[in-house]
Amino acid sequence: MSARLGGRAVVRGAARRVVIVPQPGDGPFEQAIFLVRADSAGVDREALLREAISAATPERAEPRAAGRRERLLAALPWAIAACSAAAAAAALIF
Repeated sequence: MSARLGGRAVVRGAARRVVIVPQPGDGPFEQAIFLVRADSAGVDREALLREAISAATPERAEPRAAGRRERLLAALPWAIAACSAAAAAAALIF
């Protein structure tokens, strides 16, 4: 027996303890399989399916913050300019 929510996810198994969510064709995975915890007996099928679909749906990666190397490379032209200006000022003074 199985219950479907929007034709995507399936609850399977004799004890209804497995949820299978097919993945879209563009990803590297064919399907996601979730094992339902034994202490979640009071949760209805629709809620299980919604939670499984939510967990299996790939989220768009947000742009990550620049790492230390990227920040240092971005500051490099400014550091070179500051050193050049200091050298020019020192040449004028001395």
